Amino acid sequence: MFSFILAAIVGVTEPPSAEQYYANALEAMRDLAQPNYATYDVRLHITGMGFALTREPNGKASIGLGWGQGMKPEALFSAAYRKSDDLTSVETPQGWGVIRSPVFDPTWNGVDDWIRYGFNGRPDSGTALPLPTPALGGLPTIAAVQTMGVAFYNVSDAGAATCANGDAAHRVHLIARRDPLDHPLTDAVIDERTRRFCYVRLAMHQSVVAAGYSGTFELNIADIAGESLVRGGTIEFVVRLMGFGVKHVRMTFAYDHFAFPAKLSDEVFPVT
Repeated sequence: MFSFILAAIVGVTEPPSAEQYYANALEAMRDLAQPNYATYDVRLHITGMGFALTREPNGKASIGLGWGQGMKPEALFSAAYRKSDDLTSVETPQGWGVIRSPVFDPTWNGVDDWIRYGFNGRPDSGTALPLPTPALGGLPTIAAVQTMGVAFYNVSDAGAATCANGDAAHRVHLIARRDPLDHPLTDAVIDERTRRFCYVRLAMHQSVVAAGYSGTFELNIADIAGESLVRGGTIEFVVRLMGFGVKHVRMTFAYDHFAFPAKLSDEVFPVT
């Protein structure tokens, strides 16, 4: 009581609650525009298994994880993003191919795909998914902001932190109020200077008859030429495969050499 009276006398403002701190960061992200076009390099490195990037004759590319011939521990790819239909594409030895895995998408819609679908990304379909619904201000609301909403989580204070760029930050811990498989966020770090997210952490698991995995996904986010984009991340998971037992896998990925051209050739996006 005394501290409350003293704060009132000297005009000290109580710091926001963890939930309000998190809500303010969501608000700061809400109306950020996505780039119309972006090009960048993607570097992948994996231990515990290998990966292979392939492109089909229909122009669709996919990334496969496993063991055996053709699987590599690391590689560097050129990639591109197009906002109009929220497509990402990657350059393979067979040419450019559209790919759904969010590991090739540094935008906030890519973050949304991590949250909703995990490593493989959104299910393939014959038609593009609708773009995010316009917010009241007229700008398209970033999809990930909707899936990260305060209504889905109990938010608690986790203390001071530091962003990857060295900025002072604050961490909050999140627990899904229901359906943790659909709301896998566990932690977020908020930049004190920009009030935007600079890090998010997800805990995911999936099981089918003969296989399954459980693990964590960490994404580092930064300002790049006025755009809030993922700069890289780490995936650590345990894979359970019939006939292979249990394998621990760690993948790191990073995006670099960003450019934001006014237009990209249709050749870069062979599937629309």
